[in-house]
This record gives sequence, C-alpha cells and structure tokens, in this order.
Amino acid sequence: MKAEGHRKLVLVCPETGPEGARLLAEKIRAAAEEKFGQVVDYGFASFPNEALNLEELVHQANSKLGQQDQSTVKRSRSGTGRG
Repeated sequence: MKAEGHRKLVLVCPETGPEGARLLAEKIRAAAEEKFGQVVDYGFASFPNEALNLEELVHQANSKLGQQDQSTVKRSRSGTGRG
C-alpha cells in the first residue's frame, strides 16, 4: 500500500494530563491498526506546562510525533501483534 499523504487529527481534552493523553492516543493508535490496518503516530502536549496557546500546543505535539514506546511501534509496523 502506498501512502498518499499524512493526515492530522487534533483532539482537545480538557482536564486531561499527559498520562491521560498518552493513554487516549495509544487507544486510538491500537484501534486504527486493528480496525483499518493503519499505522498511527502521535504526539501530545499539555496546557499550560508545555504551551500557552493552541498554536504552541500543536507545535509541541508535532515535535513529539513518533516518540511513543518504540516496542509498540516496531510490533505495529512489523505486523507481529498488538500493543
């Protein structure tokens, strides 16, 4: 399968800390892989710890794309199982 481009989705989760955001992103990643066979990379940022406005939050999250648990990424991309 050939990727024709990257799509981005921004979720705003009020009163959700970094660990909650990571868990949500991981659930979305696993569901996309299981249901659609798509590899999803994610990054997240928290307000006000990492940024004070939406533009800065998106920039911080973009800078973290692909930094999730590398063992999960390797399993996902090799098709050897779910995380």
